Amino acid sequence: MNCLTNFFCKLKSGIVSRRRFIIVKVSKIVLSILNLFYKKGFISGFAFNPKNSHEVIVFLKYINGKSFIKNCCILSASRQRYYVFKSNQRFFKNGLYLVSTSREGITLVDDSTCKDGGEVLAQVFI
Repeated sequence: MNCLTNFFCKLKSGIVSRRRFIIVKVSKIVLSILNLFYKKGFISGFAFNPKNSHEVIVFLKYINGKSFIKNCCILSASRQRYYVFKSNQRFFKNGLYLVSTSREGITLVDDSTCKDGGEVLAQVFI
């Protein structure tokens, strides 16, 4: 979970300071989120750092000088985890949520696309 917190802090910092790219440490969960963000078009791309194989360079996406991702915040922490059940879809109010499910891994959901329950990792505003 520490890698996830570090990733979202660097992402938010990169967006606020309008950087073209950020460098984050590699982990399975970070790579899953980056693949999802790339498929959805939230980032321009990512690549392993040729100088350090334990890092990934994330290329942020801007449209007319504004970041595609407006804001992001982490919801589940190691001390307090948030879970949502299939029947409890009122949890999803604004924005998109990264949910870790047992069936699909990490998915990006809103109020209309929640099919399974799982741990709510973060909220992303686009």
